[in-house]
Amino acid sequence: AFGDAFTLPDGRVALVGGAGPVVSAYDPCTQETQVIGVVPSANLFAARAQLADGRILVAGGIGTNGQPSAEAFVFDPATAIATALPPMAVPRLGAAAARRADGKIMVTGGIDTTSFADVAAFFGAIEATTELYDPVTNTFVAGPNMPEPKAFHTASVLNNNQILVAGGLGIVQFVGIPYVSNLGYVSNANGTSFGALPKVFTTGRFLHNATKLADGRVLVSGGLTADLGGVLKTGDVTQIAFTSIATTSLYSTSGFGSFSNGPVLSSPRALHSVAALNN
Repeated sequence: AFGDAFTLPDGRVALVGGAGPVVSAYDPCTQETQVIGVVPSANLFAARAQLADGRILVAGGIGTNGQPSAEAFVFDPATAIATALPPMAVPRLGAAAARRADGKIMVTGGIDTTSFADVAAFFGAIEATTELYDPVTNTFVAGPNMPEPKAFHTASVLNNNQILVAGGLGIVQFVGIPYVSNLGYVSNANGTSFGALPKVFTTGRFLHNATKLADGRVLVSGGLTADLGGVLKTGDVTQIAFTSIATTSLYSTSGFGSFSNGPVLSSPRALHSVAALNN
């Protein structure tokens, strides 16, 4: 659960996260999966992205103390070595990561502390900040702020080198009311700032999937939505009503960039995986 798969330069597929710190690789020639290393991180709800040279960044997630973590590692499948990095500026649970055109990885949003007994504190801990990992210096530096806090969202690199962050748990700007976001925001081409005007899609969602298609569009599929009315009135987290959804949205960079309704999945699903085929 909650793992990622990355195609390696030699054609194998690295499987990172999920059931723990073990990293495995699937070899399509032998059709076998073998353990190739360990990332000493809890790996649950961590942000992961692949560097241009095939190495994999693992940042944040839930630490061994049960709280969001600021730790980060780079795993090299060629040597099976996980190198610890200087920590991020803030802990990030449920962040998303995407590699910019300059090779740096932008880690976006996430939750910096968890307090499930205090709903206001929980949503107030959602970050709008981002951090940039530089593989040359092996350090994190502050990146541009997103227009709204986001956690359990997606981050996708577009063909024009912009980064689209979509959905997630968020906070309504200027009002401070938590909600499940149906908004996407796009960075500029060099990733130094985000546009203030949102891209709107139907049905807010988090723990969804975003997949880049061959034509450059991004398919945002499934996820969870939630009715937060009960918990906002009572403060009782058991009053949150979660629903998995079957709708999808397609983001296109044509014109000023916008979402349109995509095909409906045959079944509602969240925490799923999607792979674009050659066709």
